[in-house]
Formats: sequence, structure tokens, C-alpha cells
Amino acid sequence: MAAAPVVSILCTTYNHEAFIREALEGFLAQRTSFPFEVVVHDDASKDRTADIIREVAAQHPDIIRPILQTENQYSQERGRVTRIMRAAARGEFIALCEGDDQWIDPGKLQRQVDHLRAHPEQPLCFTNGYNAYPDGTRQDYLRSWLDGQVPGEVVGLRDIVTRNFIPTASIMFRRTVLNTFSDEVQRLTAFDWLLLTAMATRGPLGHVDGITCVRRVHEGGSISMKPFLEKIDVNLHLLDQVDLISDRHCADLTDARRTELCATAIQHTIDRGTPRQGLPYLDRIRRTPALRRTTSKRTMMRWWIQLNSPGLARWIHRFRS
Repeated sequence: MAAAPVVSILCTTYNHEAFIREALEGFLAQRTSFPFEVVVHDDASKDRTADIIREVAAQHPDIIRPILQTENQYSQERGRVTRIMRAAARGEFIALCEGDDQWIDPGKLQRQVDHLRAHPEQPLCFTNGYNAYPDGTRQDYLRSWLDGQVPGEVVGLRDIVTRNFIPTASIMFRRTVLNTFSDEVQRLTAFDWLLLTAMATRGPLGHVDGITCVRRVHEGGSISMKPFLEKIDVNLHLLDQVDLISDRHCADLTDARRTELCATAIQHTIDRGTPRQGLPYLDRIRRTPALRRTTSKRTMMRWWIQLNSPGLARWIHRFRS
């Protein structure tokens, strides 16, 4: 009987025909002193993703455990795919990598397992990675988020709430810690930022130095390619969930970020000549005391005029100049 896996690699995929083979090869290239498994979930892809998974799994049946859906699960219920995969995971540790990303360091798993075993107070650890763009260029992931810097040896809850700067494909965490969260929180942690927030409520998150993964930025791949206002809406929703998970321990940070996002959305709609689209964001500021307190009445009035009466706003601007 094969030994139980120490690490379960969870790989979600949908229409990743162009990338999934490289993702699986990155898993199989790992050099470890322990057994690991790959649980790969294809959510009823419309291309050849499932065929490629079957082919590679047939060659490595002791490592790759495919879950191939015939009906899309994500569209039925948000969080369902995450629950399916976590229920299938058997490892002491869980590592994440989506099917359009790739691991490029064969020592990734070994170093992260060694790190977590040496630091029992840490529920999760992460590494650096690259952003890879369609034109072939690459960008240092952490430095792009942190103004050219990299984090120290650990990061805490407030660091995570301030910025979602950890590449998903670099994450490894303890399965036992995940099981301590309520069912409601586990449903929310389908988003990587919410998972990081939840883990950070249990202890510091460890930074293992080095670049181990590639995050591909492409159409249909992630939030990074969504329309501007849709990205704003997704981030506002995530901030609401962060407050729930963290019991509003970082409310000053989440409220400041909400104000910033709403202000950015309002200005975006004004600049694009679609001011009516900015009204929901102004209403959110007006209806939320914490956001209203950090926005001057003069700014609120200026936005109201620009969004409701752009002609009057232009007349006032010409009159003052």
C-alpha cells in the first residue's frame, strides 16, 4: 500500500488547454523526500484540458488524481469547487496552483515543508513568483506589489488586509488549521485573499525566499483582465468578507480601502464621460458612516454635481478658471 501523501497539491482548471500540461509537469518535477499527490479539478472545460489531464494522469496514476466534471460546478455555487477539492485532499499540507500557472523550482515543496515543520507557529508560508504577460515579458511579483521591496521573514494580518500581494501558486498551508474555521469561513476562502486573511488570524505567515512559480496574466485568466469597474466591485465585495473573517480587527484599513476604491471608481466614470455609473459608489460612501467620516462634504458635493449634472460641473469649472 502506498504511503499517505505529505502534501496535497490542489489544481483548479477551466479551459486551460494551452497551459495545463506545463502546470502538471511542474508538479511532477518536484524533488522531495516524501510522497505527494496532485488533485486536479477540471470544471467541465470546453477545450481539450480534460483530455490532457487524462493523458498525464494515466502516465502517473500514483500521483495525479483527476476530478473531471461534466457539468460546471462554479456556476452553480461559489465555493463548491473549493469544497470538493479540499474534501479530496489527504496531505498534512496543502499547496495551491491554478491550471494556467506553473511551478519552476523543483525544490519548492521540499523547502516549504521543511520551513513549516521548523516553524510550528506559522499556519502558512509563501514564496515570490513572476507575472508572465502575453508579450513574453516577466515581472517580479512581490516587488511589483511592494514598491520594489520584498517582505521580511513573516507577515501579519494587517499586512495581508492592506494588500493582496502573495502569489496564489506559491502558497502552502497546514490542513489542520483550515479545519479549525467555521463552515461559513471555509466557503468564503475560495478566494485566495480571504484564505490568506483567515490564516493570518491564526498566526504569522512565513516568507520563504526565492522565486518558485509563474503567474500567467491573460484574457479569461483572472481578475487582472476584468473591466475596471468589475474589478472595483470584486474588491469591495472581498473587503466585506475580510471584515467577517477578521471580526473587523482591521476595520480602519478596510474602511480606508473602501473609500479609496469608491473614489477611484467615481473619478473613472467622470473621466470616461459615463458619470451615471459612478452614482452607486457615491451612494455607498454616503450610506456608510465610516466612509462618510473620511470624505469631506466639499468633495461629496463636487462628486454629486459631476455625476448628476455634468453640464453644471463644466460651467462651474469654466467660471472659476
